[in-house]
Amino acid sequence: MVRTDLHVGKKGQPEHTIEREELSRRKWLFLYYLLRSPFFDRFTESRLTRAANWCGNKPLLSLLGALIQDYQPLWQQYYFYTAGS
Repeated sequence: MVRTDLHVGKKGQPEHTIEREELSRRKWLFLYYLLRSPFFDRFTESRLTRAANWCGNKPLLSLLGALIQDYQPLWQQYYFYTAGS
């Protein structure tokens, strides 16, 4: 039997596995939405570029900045066409 209420446990986490799975699925879909155009073109791209440039001057964070800069064209090229499915 599937519960229809949204009862939350003591720590703010859903009590049942089905609710946890649904919450996890929705979080991933929201992340994919942020990587899709037009939202990516208007908001996410500029913030990623700024973060990569800021990380470029830091010794260990420069690896993260380089990774962001390397993957950014890939994200734009493939457009995340499967994001909503």
